[in-house]
Amino acid sequence: MQTYRKLRQAFELFVFNRLKENSDDTLLEKLVSLLADSELFAKWQIDESEWLSLLSFLESSLRSTLSATHSSPHSSTLAVRDDIDVSASLRIMGALLRHEHVYGEQTDVVKSCLQIIANFLPRIATTECCDYSLQAAYLNCIHNLSHRKNCKRFLLAKHHQHSFPLLLFTLINSSQSHFVRNAAEKLLLSIVSEANEYKVNEIESLFNHVLTDLISNLPFLKSLLSSANVSNHLCYEYNLSDQLLQKFDDAMKADRIAYLYCRCLGCVISERKKAEIVFNKLLARNELKGLQHFCCELVKRNKDYVKHWLLYCIYPLFANCKLNAVLSTELNCSAEEKELVASLSCREVLKCSLSQMSNAYFPFLCEKQLDFVVKAIGLFLCENVDKKEMKKLVSEAISILSQSPHVASQTTGMHSMSQEFKRTQVEQRLEILSIVIRQAKQSQKCEILKAIRILIQHCGETLSECTVIKSICSLIHDILRQENIVSCIDECDSALEVLFNLSLLDKNLFVSTYPDLVESFWNVWTLCSSNPGYSSLTALCLPIVFDLDFVLSKAQLKNLQLSKHDDIIFILTNYLHSEDYNEQKAAIDTLTLKGNMPRLLYLCTNSTQRFFASIGQSLFNIASFNVDFELQLNVLKFLSLFVAEAIKSCREDDFENLVVNLYENGFFDALYHTLSSNCSTHNVKSEAFRLKMLVLNDLILRIGKLRFEEVIKNCSKPNVVVAQTVMSDLKCTKSKRNREEVLDEMFADNGVPFTHTLLEELLHCRHKDSDCNESVVENRSNWQYVEIVNLLSFLYDSSDISHESPVLCILDDILSSQAIRNETSIDCY
Repeated sequence: MQTYRKLRQAFELFVFNRLKENSDDTLLEKLVSLLADSELFAKWQIDESEWLSLLSFLESSLRSTLSATHSSPHSSTLAVRDDIDVSASLRIMGALLRHEHVYGEQTDVVKSCLQIIANFLPRIATTECCDYSLQAAYLNCIHNLSHRKNCKRFLLAKHHQHSFPLLLFTLINSSQSHFVRNAAEKLLLSIVSEANEYKVNEIESLFNHVLTDLISNLPFLKSLLSSANVSNHLCYEYNLSDQLLQKFDDAMKADRIAYLYCRCLGCVISERKKAEIVFNKLLARNELKGLQHFCCELVKRNKDYVKHWLLYCIYPLFANCKLNAVLSTELNCSAEEKELVASLSCREVLKCSLSQMSNAYFPFLCEKQLDFVVKAIGLFLCENVDKKEMKKLVSEAISILSQSPHVASQTTGMHSMSQEFKRTQVEQRLEILSIVIRQAKQSQKCEILKAIRILIQHCGETLSECTVIKSICSLIHDILRQENIVSCIDECDSALEVLFNLSLLDKNLFVSTYPDLVESFWNVWTLCSSNPGYSSLTALCLPIVFDLDFVLSKAQLKNLQLSKHDDIIFILTNYLHSEDYNEQKAAIDTLTLKGNMPRLLYLCTNSTQRFFASIGQSLFNIASFNVDFELQLNVLKFLSLFVAEAIKSCREDDFENLVVNLYENGFFDALYHTLSSNCSTHNVKSEAFRLKMLVLNDLILRIGKLRFEEVIKNCSKPNVVVAQTVMSDLKCTKSKRNREEVLDEMFADNGVPFTHTLLEELLHCRHKDSDCNESVVENRSNWQYVEIVNLLSFLYDSSDISHESPVLCILDDILSSQAIRNETSIDCY
């Protein structure tokens, strides 16, 4: 009920424009986002009757505003103010209408909202004096209702001598707002494309408007033709292909619309005779780009024209290459056609060719044809990678090669590919890139390495210890062994990213494929780890170092001056304590990488005390406090998995030792501090509470509550320091302090060790009202005297940490911006 009352009050402030003049402009955004939350009503006890009451209030305010406008039609001041009020009401109504699960099949609610929307149609239709935000809010309301059953029929009818389709068409053509134009176009296409019967007057009227001035409306016509239903209807009922052909000479006069016109032709022409007419007309004008646009649409509807698409869109890429002889024989066309295309292949044509393949998704190609396309791009890159004037086109070609290959099945037409062909395709692309990079200039090597990394990342599961992997390892080896890394640090960084993805693919892959790479990598790691200026490289190296500790033998590690399993614990602990964000995050990412959990459990089991005293203690400290809440949350999520697995895999005779190590190294202290700290976010506290209950349940399940308490009683006091900070003690003033200064103070002299408390005190103390903050808040100005009060009862308490509802916090922010005015009571509405 409290949430409902505050929502109603917030609605009134916006609907009747009662906010202070200097109120934050984002308050309405916050309210709309809050209402759009799909779980709002479930979380904050807004029931169906309250929801309907809120909607009814909005309807009443809109009706009253509409009546006021009709009574003073010539008052521009009133109209402007009303636009602001109506816009707010419609935005809030649109957000409420998203919750279809609340009002379900209540058709009265839908009809009432639709009628309100229809009543505002004349006002929105006067685009020259209508506020853009009002237009956008109005369209959003229609959108949130348009998908409901029978609503489209209502939207297709005429209201107050206006119709929704023509209104939307008007907004598309005349609105000065790019957002409004896009929203109107999407909504109109949705209404038109899903209409079951096109013999509806308002739809036919819309089509007539579009076709009356065909050339001017080409952009919208192209959007209409994207729907197969609409395209077929226009071709059958209006003979659109003939209408377009009649406009050929006019459309081809201006490049701005010529190529859009060619695409529209490709969408509607199906007869071979008409297609030949278009081909001949465009060839007569030497319009190779026009042919490309025409073929691009035509081939999507008819695979018989794949030959034309390959000739006009793909052949230009290598038509003038020195090594094109072999590949050009695979193209099924005459020498004269090839010669003509080669003579017309300029930079703009090549740009258009590559743009046709920007999504690298060709449902009309078979495996052989896709192989031809990849080879063509490879020839283009080999010929042009070192040419300055072709730099942008080379970049686009590299990007195309980096995308996952797709083809259509010859039998079903579904997009499928055999694993063998996919592997061949990926290897072919990697081979092309590994050759091209050796010819490329320094500025483009990073781009090619990125493409290699993306291919390995998304398609690497098909690869094994093949020749191309050896070529890539050789390439990385050559980059990493350069004497002056400073001069090529970006290239080195990209090479390490490729190596990292290879290690994700198979921890042993690059070691077994190219052993020399281990030495060149280790030289880079040695340099980076001893130089604070290379933290980004260190972050990439750390996961690979962790892999090498398990992959290499003791003898191999000894050659690198490493002790197996011992030094890696020291290295990870060192970086977990690092003040450099990249290095600390790299250490955490290394621990949380998929596949590393069994290795960490092995380290933990092999040396439990040392593991928890180093890596464990470092993680607990990060979990208890970190300026980066996302990092803190990731550590807590990792601990939820790791500690649970450690408990599960721990031997019976070693279990109590695990409990002792968790306690003495600060695991429970970290949780206690996180949950009681004023600095922790709601998400962090929720994850900490979940971790607390998960671990406690697992521990008690294994040894029982009494034995657990006895083990804790015999533990030594936790020998750890946890950062303690209360935001209210920082005395931050806006005028003199900035964020960096506040953070400096948070870290300065705020680390105070917790003191150990007797078990009896722990067991007999209880929180009042289950508030875990109480004992801390009482002494917030004397942190050095704070004890771990009530640790075990805190652990056994299953209630969540009390926190103020974020919904109510947002609403309180809005209500605090209320203007103090003496106006007519809102009850009169």
